Amino acid sequence: MKALVLGSGKSGEAAKAVLLAQGYEVESVEGFDLVVASPGVPVKSELQVGCERLKRCGTKLLAVTGSKGKSSVVKLVAEAVGGVPCGNYGLPVSAVGPCEWAVVEVSSFQLETTHLPRDTFEAAAILNLQADHLDRHGGADVYHALKRALLGMTPRPIASPEDVPDAPELYQGSYFDNEVLRGNARIAVALMRVAGLRDEAIRAAFRSFRP
Repeated sequence: MKALVLGSGKSGEAAKAVLLAQGYEVESVEGFDLVVASPGVPVKSELQVGCERLKRCGTKLLAVTGSKGKSSVVKLVAEAVGGVPCGNYGLPVSAVGPCEWAVVEVSSFQLETTHLPRDTFEAAAILNLQADHLDRHGGADVYHALKRALLGMTPRPIASPEDVPDAPELYQGSYFDNEVLRGNARIAVALMRVAGLRDEAIRAAFRSFRP
């Protein structure tokens, strides 16, 4: 089997290592401004390669996407559950070793070529949606549709902060306790509860968080 990895940055090199371990003959290339893929060529994102591998290892995955604030929520939840922050923040997903929890920041760029089954993530959330990356996607409708595709990769989709109950007593006085970030705090609480954390542990995670 042969695989072509486009790009030799951290994500590309991590994906290459996973594919080599799976028995692929791998070639890496970079320096292109445009790639045209024939319909007959299967294309996967590094995110997908990494998530598939972690699932086989028994790692449980949480996912966060949105226009603003993803990295802070991923850092908070990963620290709280003793997991590894990865994806668009932290390590490339393909570089994460076997662990109990991985908390994945997912970008719209990664979602363009990611197709994962409904049981991939224990929970996945969209923090917010604004008009962003329009030079890449061509319009807000395409950009938002890519973000929403993540919700089909989990049995516990969280489409917005309004999808989960608020518990302000858990994040009061923290970095997230303001008008802009309270919605992100609601989602962070929901994700930590999916991971089995009790309220006192959640409160302590907010209290100790540093952005």
